[in-house]
Amino acid sequence: MSEVEAPGDGPLSEGIVSELPVIDAIKREIHQTHDWPLDIGTVLRLTGILGAPLVATVLAAYLIRLFEV
Repeated sequence: MSEVEAPGDGPLSEGIVSELPVIDAIKREIHQTHDWPLDIGTVLRLTGILGAPLVATVLAAYLIRLFEV
């Protein structure tokens, strides 16, 4: 990369020109890669989907015992 970023108006060598698409592809891949595969929205949705039946069951058991149905 230092050869590409070096100041000057001269033409780039053939080796550097052939490496530019590879460098660009790697750069794009790095920007698309996430640090964590699940963002906070996904985690909250999964928590809601998996937690709602548990909360409903516990609440139903509490209400049944409270009203002695």
